[in-house]
Amino acid sequence: MNFTTKIEKQDITEIVNSKFINWKYFKNSTILITGATGLIGSSIVKSILYANELLKTNIKVSILIRNKNKAIKKFGNSVDYIVQDIIKPLKTNKKIDFIIHTANSTSSKSFVEEPVETINSIVEGTKNILEFARNKNVKGIVYLSSMEVFGQTSFDREEPLKENDYGFIDISELRSSYPESKRLAENMCVAYAKEYNVPVKVARLVQTIGAGVDYNDNRVFAQFARNIVERKDIILHTTGETIRSYCYITDVISSILVLLQRGKTGEFYNVSNEQTTCSIKQMAEMLCKKYTSSKLVFELENNMNSFYLPKLKTVLNCSKLKELEWEPIVSLEEMFNRLIQDLYLREKPLVSRVSDRKPLSKKILHFLFNSKKTTDSKKITILGFSFERKLEQEYYEICKNTEVVQNKIVLIDNHNEGYSGHLKYIADELIKQNINCEIVWIDKFTNNTEDTFPKQIKKVQIETEEAAKELASAKIWLATQRNNNMLRKGLFKKDKQFYIQLWHGSLGIKKVGFDIHPTKEEDWMKLAKRDSLMLDYTISNSDFETNVYRGIFWGQGNSLLLGHPRNDILFKDNSKLKEIVFNKLGIDINKKIIFYAPTFRDDNDTTCYSMEYEKVLCEFEKKFNCECVFVLRFHPWALNKCQYLFGNNPKIINGNKYSDIQELMAVSDFMITDYSSCIFDFLLTKRPAFIYATDIQKYNNDRGFYYPLENTPFPIGKTNEEFIDNIKQFNCENYQNRIETFLTSVGCIEDGKATERVVLLIQKIMGY
Repeated sequence: MNFTTKIEKQDITEIVNSKFINWKYFKNSTILITGATGLIGSSIVKSILYANELLKTNIKVSILIRNKNKAIKKFGNSVDYIVQDIIKPLKTNKKIDFIIHTANSTSSKSFVEEPVETINSIVEGTKNILEFARNKNVKGIVYLSSMEVFGQTSFDREEPLKENDYGFIDISELRSSYPESKRLAENMCVAYAKEYNVPVKVARLVQTIGAGVDYNDNRVFAQFARNIVERKDIILHTTGETIRSYCYITDVISSILVLLQRGKTGEFYNVSNEQTTCSIKQMAEMLCKKYTSSKLVFELENNMNSFYLPKLKTVLNCSKLKELEWEPIVSLEEMFNRLIQDLYLREKPLVSRVSDRKPLSKKILHFLFNSKKTTDSKKITILGFSFERKLEQEYYEICKNTEVVQNKIVLIDNHNEGYSGHLKYIADELIKQNINCEIVWIDKFTNNTEDTFPKQIKKVQIETEEAAKELASAKIWLATQRNNNMLRKGLFKKDKQFYIQLWHGSLGIKKVGFDIHPTKEEDWMKLAKRDSLMLDYTISNSDFETNVYRGIFWGQGNSLLLGHPRNDILFKDNSKLKEIVFNKLGIDINKKIIFYAPTFRDDNDTTCYSMEYEKVLCEFEKKFNCECVFVLRFHPWALNKCQYLFGNNPKIINGNKYSDIQELMAVSDFMITDYSSCIFDFLLTKRPAFIYATDIQKYNNDRGFYYPLENTPFPIGKTNEEFIDNIKQFNCENYQNRIETFLTSVGCIEDGKATERVVLLIQKIMGY
């Protein structure tokens, strides 16, 4: 079975494994599906075909379609095709046991612009299907109707609508071609059931959300999801007061198959998830809160055109269907998580599909182009003019022809920070537990010659053929940053491999990736997106971080709330570590460390680091009654420009000489930063921390914050005077209370056991 995206595969797998569906009931039967290229129809077909693969149900599938080429792209030769228009009587001699009639238009625009065609396709189409079912003496048929048959009911009504709670439909309106036709089609179902004993049941659906929704679908939920994918604002042209319930494709398909088996002939059944009930405005607000790159904007139109329905409230009561032992499972939030991930995967292909174009003849190609490949370049001749082009796909063949080793793990350090960070603590735990695995560390190995890597770890230079071979053969990739440079040269992940992204930030306030405005250059964007599409898991330490990941990774990767391995050390007794760090940096063990770790500036400005170090040091010593030294550690991108700040002052220590920033924080007594996320790690120690930031407004304009800096627990100093005053006024009790409030607000789960949880995930993937 071929799936368009991994979300579709997840959905179809859930349908096949649904506890509500008795697949044995349909074994060895033939099911006819109309409208099989639509969202619901194609999902039913793929579910049946996948059930045949997994459960050996041997169900034959016939589909009624108008465009065979379109259907073949979806289903290949695994189904029988009946090619004709549904408004004509069905012509086939095939034996049919069950029918699912999904053929239907869902476009409000077509209801208005083509009302006659809308009526004919629904009324004549349904009549033809019922006649066919009558003549074939089928065992069961389900007709898919719509919540729009309820019409306009009282907006003040509190009780959900039962199957016979109808409202008003204005038949003078063109758009009523759809709901009125649906009502008539439902009545025909009852008539055929009563007069001819046709075993038809009616599934009355709310709007269905699911993987496979057309990228350009104009229904409200699809427009909202598309805006999130394209990082555009959600614009409402109405007040958004209409209230509806929704249902996810997996729940819809399971309900249809339940009705096909257990539904009562001639009965109507509401299909909905009452827990998803919300207004259009509430839906937009929910999405904008989760995906902060999009904002909710109102552009109200004075004269609403006929495409817009009046303010409605359509909440369906599903108790009748639930009596057949069915219930919806997927929440509204999860519906959009999956839909957005699916749209991300299908939005703007990264590589044009040359294979879809008509190829040039070999003679023309030979005349126009000829090339000779060397080890690192290709000599290309175009109309007699020659030039060399560097190869950008040199790793592709390596990945393609290298077998995966079940117990190999590759740790990718794109930051070149030596033996440190998440990867260090995971490697240490793997070694400590004596887990049977081969560990490979990929790094630049230029600034960390002093680091001692455990002998169990193989070190490989990044962006080399050897690195490509290790990645191509590893069962698991662990990374803390994107792998764009390797991808540029043709690196790709195979289906048997798993990619876990731990990221290098933590509860950070500054925006990252595509959340930054303006957006990155196009080439970087394509590579970053390709990297995200390979993700299997992202490791988060909070609800806040999980939401950030949805944006910067295009919704890819199953986000697991496991905590950050590097932060486990902050929960330990580090008295022995303190001796090691102080000795290496030449600090008197009786002194306190003020750890200053600011981030870089995109414009390379260094005036933001102009702290009055002597005055600040003196104020710390007065306030906390101790002797202190400064340990300065600059971001690698700013380090070369800031070397002069270390000078010859014995009270200012170069912290960049110590590779593991986590160990530095573990033994520091105070911390200062501007916008670096490392302060949110240090926060877990509950020790005093401060913000010194002289360019808050400029930084917010250039890069942007996820939330106001004032929402953090840290006192903020915009000038040296203000910063020193914050030290004087520091109140430890108030600070501790602010820490607890902040950690609760972001949903932080750090507890010092993250590494154990990540290693358990690794063992599970390797099958241990």
